[in-house]
Amino acid sequence: TVPIVITQDIVVFLDANGEALISPTDIDDGSVDNCDGDLIFDLDIALFTCDDVGDNIVTLTVTDVNGNSDSLEA
Repeated sequence: TVPIVITQDIVVFLDANGEALISPTDIDDGSVDNCDGDLIFDLDIALFTCDDVGDNIVTLTVTDVNGNSDSLEA
């Protein structure tokens, strides 16, 4: 069975270098799976710069220990 991916929208601010780095835990909002074991979380975009100012869609992919995965946008 694929994991149930739950995401949340976030707001990030660029630092003095004009960059912002996010991690999967920033947008994960309690994703779960029916298997015991750790889940692997991956983002399609993690680093944002001045070129990315405004709304951006980020995809969180969650994979379980059996290789089942699912994705959801935030």
